[in-house]
Amino acid sequence: MAISRVTTWAAGNVLTAAALNAEFDNLLNQANTAPTSYTIGDLLQANSGTTLTTLAAVAAGSYLRSGGVATASVWSTVTLPNTTTISQLLYSSAANVVAGLATANSGILITSSGGVPSIGTDIPTAVTIGAAYVYRVGGTDVAVADGGTGVGTFTANGILYGNSATSILVTAQGGTNTILTASAGAPVFSATPIINTSVQLGVVSTATGSLKLAHASSANLTTITAGNATAAVTYVWPTADGTSGQVLSTNASGALSWATASAGAVSVKVGTFTRDLTTASGTQAVTGVGFTPKAIIFLTASSAVDVGYGSWGVTDGGVVSGIEWRGGVTADTFAASNIISVILTATDYQYVSAISLDADGFTVTWVKAGSPTGTAAIRYLAIR
Repeated sequence: MAISRVTTWAAGNVLTAAALNAEFDNLLNQANTAPTSYTIGDLLQANSGTTLTTLAAVAAGSYLRSGGVATASVWSTVTLPNTTTISQLLYSSAANVVAGLATANSGILITSSGGVPSIGTDIPTAVTIGAAYVYRVGGTDVAVADGGTGVGTFTANGILYGNSATSILVTAQGGTNTILTASAGAPVFSATPIINTSVQLGVVSTATGSLKLAHASSANLTTITAGNATAAVTYVWPTADGTSGQVLSTNASGALSWATASAGAVSVKVGTFTRDLTTASGTQAVTGVGFTPKAIIFLTASSAVDVGYGSWGVTDGGVVSGIEWRGGVTADTFAASNIISVILTATDYQYVSAISLDADGFTVTWVKAGSPTGTAAIRYLAIR
């Protein structure tokens, strides 16, 4: 490159000749540091603090890289593709050559036996996990040790279970309302399972358990429910069936056995209660019997001024019957509805017209007529 120096100026120039010549001298000194010729594609770069040099173009695909601090830049040895596509992967297709690898849906990156990468959908047979292969060799089932199940087909609704330390099997489908059970062997579904120890129905202090029994000919269930026990109790059933008519009996320690019911087991209570005859008609409760009577016999008698009376009555709580001895006041009678009668005169008396049998005794209903006085004592025999 050559720069001609201006040596003359026309009269009237704004800049002085001396100033303009000085400026051209400066430009001339800078131009003299550049190369004097170029090739298409050359790049200029400083090769010292005062001179420039050219960097010649190289093969397509190389890129300009730094040579380091105070060192000339150089072209890369490796070449890059001019364009890429979306999702394309870059890899070295040859020494110092980078190429693009197109991807595919649901593909995986694999390499050939020579190490050339590609996109595929099948895991190579040489791939292992923990040094164990994870593919089916020739159609065989993947072993448990290799992360498989060892089973090629399954039964619909079957349950997988370990057949050994290295194999898995599947059960048959269970039938309706069956339970999966095992007896020191392969599990199976059973409609009549056997439980070796015990079963708890319900949750202590939370939910009451019950056993529901169904009959094939009935739409109704029979339910057995635990009582509100104050202490844990265990019942031990008899080891054999009893004879006809026997009942289940306990030894008070939970051991049950068959026993013949005693026909003579009858409870009785003999007692006395009184009645103030001046009291108006109404009920009178008698307690202290100790049980609910099934039948009661009543007896009362008295004598006043040569006139005696008495009555006998019996009831089972429903049917009542009585006999009155009136000592000549009126005719003796059989009272079909009066259980107890206290007769002083033909117009002054009290009698019991109704009775209820209670948990610890009974309640009688008195009817008063006239103005009887005194206190009547009534004896009774309560029977259970």
